[in-house]
Amino acid sequence: KGTRMWSRGEILWAANTGLIITSGGVILAGLIDFKFILVPLMIAYFFVFLFAPIMDFFNKTLKLGPGLGVLCTIGVVGSIFGALGGLVAWQVGDVLSDPSFMAKLGVMEQEMYSSLNSSGIEVIQETDTRYTMAEVTGILSSFNDSLSYTFVVLMIWIYIMSEKTEKRMFSGDTGILPEIETMTTGYIGLKTKLSLLTGVLTGAILGLLGVRLAALFGILAFVLNYIPNVGSMIAMFLPMPIVLVDDSLTPVIKVLAFILPGGVQAVIGNVVEPAQFGKLLNMTPMSILFALLFWSAIWGILGAILSVPVRSAIPSPPP
Repeated sequence: KGTRMWSRGEILWAANTGLIITSGGVILAGLIDFKFILVPLMIAYFFVFLFAPIMDFFNKTLKLGPGLGVLCTIGVVGSIFGALGGLVAWQVGDVLSDPSFMAKLGVMEQEMYSSLNSSGIEVIQETDTRYTMAEVTGILSSFNDSLSYTFVVLMIWIYIMSEKTEKRMFSGDTGILPEIETMTTGYIGLKTKLSLLTGVLTGAILGLLGVRLAALFGILAFVLNYIPNVGSMIAMFLPMPIVLVDDSLTPVIKVLAFILPGGVQAVIGNVVEPAQFGKLLNMTPMSILFALLFWSAIWGILGAILSVPVRSAIPSPPP
């Protein structure tokens, strides 16, 4: 009746295909369901590889030992974040204390709402500036969740750092784990240097041009540069509202405030990074795009930042 018995090869192919599909579904479900612990763990490992040179300096160069090395590393990292936070708070406070500038931002916001509504996109604007109890509860809940999340990441990071007594986490010159560590450490180290260069140049250019919140935009450019391609474009347009409403800036300065940081990000992102990463990692643009889409879909913005480090941990076959 038009049917036939399957051969042994066809049965094995069907069985293996079914196992691959089932295993992939189970792994995907696990990545989504266990996001609450996998994401903090990945972030903690990211910070371990990022700040490992500082700890190695205290442990190996100064020979302080693992205990003092961890404490000194925490002190240095905390001082860096504290200094950056103080700088940003000072610049934000300077903007908030300028009533005329804040009024101009308010006018720009109203014009944006009016333009969207007149174009057919209905946007409901909140007119009551008072907070309801539900809004206050939501803000406090979000703050508590963020604080708890940060605490979990910090505890995991400190634990992993305290267990890292050697320069390498995985001993040996061969094997999958040392290869993963080499690729991940190489990517994070090189990406951090290029991101730091991008952030410093962006902040310095905006500061020399007299743009408000230049340090904040430089820090955001540094962080967003970890997101492939998309992050640099977002960082380029972030200063737009501040630049447009600032009457103290001439039209030429306003144009330069977009062209110069955009040029820095274009050169580093399209010239320097491909040349450097081409020597270090065997990753095609398509694989980076797929990693960005996949990890951002299941883990959100943190997945987008971690997408390429996770991808770099997957060994690729030689070209």
